[in-house]
Amino acid sequence: MWGYEHFVTFVDRWEKKYPTIKKYKEERNTAYFTYMDFPKEVQRCIYTTNWIERLNRKYKRTINMRTSMPSAQAVIFLLGSVAMEETKNAYKKKIYQSKSWKNINENGNTKDKREE
Repeated sequence: MWGYEHFVTFVDRWEKKYPTIKKYKEERNTAYFTYMDFPKEVQRCIYTTNWIERLNRKYKRTINMRTSMPSAQAVIFLLGSVAMEETKNAYKKKIYQSKSWKNINENGNTKDKREE
């Protein structure tokens, strides 16, 4: 795992000056770096949760505007329409395919420049 290995190198370099940083070097933290196995263009789409946070904010705002709902089905229908509206707005911008996306073979493995 490329990202985690570089993080461990970083921690090894700085743990003498900042001893508390070595607790982050544990094996259980490797999951935080899995997105770094993808090309840079894909990483930008993966690591952010801004879209999720924005959708949750829209949900809360929509529910707070309506003080009562007739049934649970009505709430699900309302939140579904909010999600569809947000999805429609979120995907208005075209995402261009980069050259590194073409390096992904049919098995889903990436051929990244870092491995060459």
